[in-house]
Amino acid sequence: MPNKMNTINNLQKHLTSRYQSFLTSPPNVGNSSVMEKSVENIRKRVGEVQGKPATDRIQDALTIAFTKGPKIAIQSHLRYICWGLTEIWGDTNRCILNEQKLFTITINEIQNLKSSEIPISAWRGLLTAYFGYDDKKYSESKNWLALRSMILIFIEEIKNKNKFKPKWVEILKEHKNLLGNDPCERYSSSILEGNEQVLIPLREELKIPNRSWFWSQLFLSQVKIAIDKNDDDFLRILERLLQQIDNFKYASHDALIMMLERYQKSNMRNLPHIKLRESVISAWGSPHLERNTLWGFTTHEAKLMVKNWLVTKALEDIINLLQADREA
Repeated sequence: MPNKMNTINNLQKHLTSRYQSFLTSPPNVGNSSVMEKSVENIRKRVGEVQGKPATDRIQDALTIAFTKGPKIAIQSHLRYICWGLTEIWGDTNRCILNEQKLFTITINEIQNLKSSEIPISAWRGLLTAYFGYDDKKYSESKNWLALRSMILIFIEEIKNKNKFKPKWVEILKEHKNLLGNDPCERYSSSILEGNEQVLIPLREELKIPNRSWFWSQLFLSQVKIAIDKNDDDFLRILERLLQQIDNFKYASHDALIMMLERYQKSNMRNLPHIKLRESVISAWGSPHLERNTLWGFTTHEAKLMVKNWLVTKALEDIINLLQADREA
């Protein structure tokens, strides 16, 4: 009996202690900050699960698509096909997005599915293909444009149908301009002034790859803004743009044309810009040689300006050599 009483007394003390603790530190039921943190943790876990599938699984799916047809591949490997649209199939140098007939069949088969049959992770793969398309003429690709239209439809459908949405979906809805005809205009002015905070969600949540067409397009968009500025502002920005130009292989040619022609119209045209001169000579060769045909893409005045710069440099080099000989 005493043992039983001790157990009851201990239980009573424990309950009293817990009750007092509840009064002094009530649980965070309904606390928005705690709930938001929990949701964020769930999203991170979901995001990890929905990351890019293993390469061998994607290759298996591509093998089925190329050998047995997209319909069979989608029936068993839907998610892997969506992630593999821009992936090269084995050693063939072929990818679905570059093949008109194969892509058309693939996209039609996906569109014929009910939206509930297409998991969010598959849509993530399609978005990765959209941003990951590594081709200079991406905007002229009918397949790429069809993929963009399909993702736009997805964004509209998911607004009301899915209660829980991964953060990347929310970011994409907020940055719907990325699926429009001018995806970069929204960010160009801020980036040009050194504010790259606007790009954080694009890098961290949408995970736009470094090789994406988007970054080259964003660079060109900055150049277009820069050449519309007055001489002082243009020259201030020009050096920074030239330091970045080698990072954007698809944009460098058009960017150099715009920079060169704008500099030729400035009051500084007779003063050689060393970095601009080096960049354009490295890309196009000497304007004095007829075989360097890339100079045909810019104006006669801009070409003549660089020719004069090179003549000036040659004279300076001769003078420096003569002076060095006298001092030797």
